Amino acid sequence: RIKHSIRFEVGTRFNARLIAHVNIVESPKNFDQIRLNMQKTGKQATTLKGKPIPKHRAIILHFHGGGFISMSAFAHENYTRLWAKQCKVPIVSVNYSLAPQHQFPKAVNEAFEAYKWCREVAGPIWGTEKIVLVGDSAGGNLVASVAVRCLQEKFPLPFALMPVYPALDLRRVFSPSMLLTLNDKMIPYLFLQACLSAYLGSTNIEELHRAAGNPLASPYTASDDIISQFPRCHFVAASLDPLLDNTIRFCDRMNKLCPSGTVSMSIVPQMIHGFLSLNWPIVGVKEVLKLIKECGEYLDALIEEKEIVPGNRLNQ
Repeated sequence: RIKHSIRFEVGTRFNARLIAHVNIVESPKNFDQIRLNMQKTGKQATTLKGKPIPKHRAIILHFHGGGFISMSAFAHENYTRLWAKQCKVPIVSVNYSLAPQHQFPKAVNEAFEAYKWCREVAGPIWGTEKIVLVGDSAGGNLVASVAVRCLQEKFPLPFALMPVYPALDLRRVFSPSMLLTLNDKMIPYLFLQACLSAYLGSTNIEELHRAAGNPLASPYTASDDIISQFPRCHFVAASLDPLLDNTIRFCDRMNKLCPSGTVSMSIVPQMIHGFLSLNWPIVGVKEVLKLIKECGEYLDALIEEKEIVPGNRLNQ
């Protein structure tokens, strides 16, 4: 039976889906045992039945959006399956624990555990050290938070990051683009605040602001020293997104603190927050399919260390 997407768990550390462009010959739930077999024998990775496991040039580690309170890896396969086929690399899409049942820093911890597993277990099995992190909205927050956590704990950094319309600053800080929430149907202001209260575990303004000041909750608040060590990043934003200024401000900091060429950004004109999920059959937004492909091209460029040319998109 051919399988291109399966759910798996790694003990109590995290659960995820593996999305692949080729038949999945072994469930990642067995990868810890396979890695131990490799270390004992010194031989290349094989399935538990002794069949060779294909090598890959990179791993894409994906964190879905949903305001920290909803959605799943499966719900985002409308574009992760297309990316797997386009980039021809496996995608590990994490089902992190959702608020309000599981509050900060539970999701960050699981995202970091998933990255450690990719680096220490899946990477050696698939024969690659290139792990590219990508996530949209809340998932984009987790992408940056994992990088911050790596630097805090002196753990090797991901190869590259691609946050898509990310929530990088959870403090109640208004900006010109945030005014869009007053009339935004996708993430109106009160809904946005409800998501943050659920994730950060309080409705008290002072407590929320204190919790949001943690760099693992709001990567924008990380120190200059942390930001200056970030790996290569390409940010994707939408011109009609209330979180647009979040992204621009973060990119400005990286431009000032990081070596030249570390950061780039594409702004999609006349597009709203959450656009990657809008390519539904029949009633979807037809332009989104092209945008999903463009984002796949950005991922491929990050993997191959090529310059990213946003085409007709605005470039920062």
